[in-house]
Amino acid sequence: MRTIAYIDGFNLYFGCLKRVPHCRWLDVEALVRLLCKENNPDADIVSIQYFTAPIKAGLSPRGVESVKAQSDYLRALKAHCPTVEIIEGKYFIVPGSYYGDTKPIDFTQKHKVLRPEEKQTDVNIALHMLRDATDQVCEQQVLFSNDSDYTPILSMIKQRHPDIRLGVVPPVLSGEVKRYPSRELTNLSDWARKPIQESILSSCQLPDKIPTRKKPIIKPAHWN
Repeated sequence: MRTIAYIDGFNLYFGCLKRVPHCRWLDVEALVRLLCKENNPDADIVSIQYFTAPIKAGLSPRGVESVKAQSDYLRALKAHCPTVEIIEGKYFIVPGSYYGDTKPIDFTQKHKVLRPEEKQTDVNIALHMLRDATDQVCEQQVLFSNDSDYTPILSMIKQRHPDIRLGVVPPVLSGEVKRYPSRELTNLSDWARKPIQESILSSCQLPDKIPTRKKPIIKPAHWN
């Protein structure tokens, strides 16, 4: 069964990897193969599309170090995972004014904030999924995200391409009592995985040092 995986990189990070820094050097190809074949041993992974955006040092915990860590990780995926294609969107720092989190809300006072805003990822994923379904290059599509904003694209593929099998892997860590797989996405899928155990993430890690034609790519020290 020809299978393409679509990974929302930020959803994967904030849903799983932010809580387990030692698992951030994730071999997404190994993870995709493991989870898809766990569901169906006949799954043949023909492509893994990883959607992300370059982060900004100004809103990153470690500044330039965080930017370098992300850059090194993307380079490592390109060097080590032949089926992974990286599709980049945009990342902005957006100023705004918002009411404070009080009860009752004080509508007379706003607080100035800076917030990160990722652009294009959800649209890119939707376009790539619809393109691949229309071009008939796969028999199964697996979405790695827990964002219910993807409900319309899954619904559209169900309507236009009912022969394509849809899977959903929500980036939710097992044991997280406050986070659950999206019911909207689960209801539209042919199969959906339960939350992911930390042990699975730990077993799907890139080598600490990845050789290249120039200098090797080293796993960031603060990801150990």
